[in-house]
Amino acid sequence: MSSAVEHVELPGVGVRSTFATNSGRHVGVLTHHSGVKELLVYAEDDPDRCAQMMSLDEGEAQAMADLLASAPLSGETSRLLIGTLVVTWLEIDDKWWIHGRTATSVDSEATSLGVVRDGKPISAADAGPLVPGDVVLLAGTAEQIDSAARLLESGP
Repeated sequence: MSSAVEHVELPGVGVRSTFATNSGRHVGVLTHHSGVKELLVYAEDDPDRCAQMMSLDEGEAQAMADLLASAPLSGETSRLLIGTLVVTWLEIDDKWWIHGRTATSVDSEATSLGVVRDGKPISAADAGPLVPGDVVLLAGTAEQIDSAARLLESGP
């Protein structure tokens, strides 16, 4: 089961991204505007209280990301954060509104970067109707991505 990642802009600080593990623990990363990243582990008895923090410089953060990404990333909530740009991929389900429609038929502020079908990348314009198992790649702000994901799943 995948967990939803919550991104919160902290004015003057950066972006805090958190999620709850299957066991109920809350963990996250605080990305400061300066580029410094802090690993966050929240208290077991209070998911709003950060129990442990560890600062990582750019090289350390990359090493940690490499360790965590040693298995292929997949799933609905996988996101890459590049500054304030979010890149995500969503696997199309046959119950979704977008099933049978084209990736370009969604009126969204997020940008459709393309589609991966049977492991092969295709431009969004050339993909034709989406089928179950297709993966749509999107880019935008966290809010634009969330809105586009809702549109793909539930329709306008």
